[in-house]
Amino acid sequence: MRRWWLIVVIVGWFGGLEAASLKDMPSQSVSPLVEITACQGPGMNYEAVGWSGLEGGTLRVSSPVTVSLVSQARVVSVWALWMGEVAGADGVVNHILFKNQQGDVHDIKAIWTERDRATGTVYACGSDVTTWWKGNGVYMVSGLGADVMPGGTRTASGWGLWVAYERPGEPTATVNLKRGLRVLHPSESYELTLLAPSPRKKVMKLTVMGARGGAELGGANLINGRSLTGRSDWTGASGERWDVWTGVSDQGIGAGQGVVLTIDPLLGWLYPVWYSVNIKEGK
Repeated sequence: MRRWWLIVVIVGWFGGLEAASLKDMPSQSVSPLVEITACQGPGMNYEAVGWSGLEGGTLRVSSPVTVSLVSQARVVSVWALWMGEVAGADGVVNHILFKNQQGDVHDIKAIWTERDRATGTVYACGSDVTTWWKGNGVYMVSGLGADVMPGGTRTASGWGLWVAYERPGEPTATVNLKRGLRVLHPSESYELTLLAPSPRKKVMKLTVMGARGGAELGGANLINGRSLTGRSDWTGASGERWDVWTGVSDQGIGAGQGVVLTIDPLLGWLYPVWYSVNIKEGK
């Protein structure tokens, strides 16, 4: 049974361990990612949170997340991102209900939709929900979709909330949110260029959001060939078969050499979707 992933990448250096040798591992560079939005301003940063749409193999009625931004944060962009796997293309869920922390409920429709084939149709959607941002608190969605696949289980369903904000008086920085749904095969590595070589630009933060993670599968992320954690990165830490993986660095990484993310699915099928990078300039 194939598996699928949704990835949000926000780049940073976590000073991890040397990765296992990749010289004998087949690699594949995927096509360029599509930019959803880019934000630049003083102290520009982001927060990415998410939760699974599954519980015990069934669809949750609602899936909540909690956002807690730093003080003096001025929000400039907010996106809701969701995905699932359905039996056929006509089952793609391109609108869901979004509830903000004041209790307002909105029927949001996808601005874009991506599809790929696995056991069924894997889809990923996104919508700009900046208008309905109401400050720190609990946000939730309902209506996420995933069909029962052959074998009698739902493979994955989940969502994420991405919030870009600036802080006056701090150095200028840039945040990019990108998308690129891919079906990743076991025992192969996949390379994504997140930052081209530049003498002064460096990545400060990285988040990968995706589905089908499991501690027994051993999936890992490598930055410029190094493990960020020294252990499995896709473990279902954000609910059933869902992960929001984030790392932060005060020093940054990539100045002069760029940043390449390598996704190693190891024993499982992975379906990446969303990526975001926080980039600063300086020595």
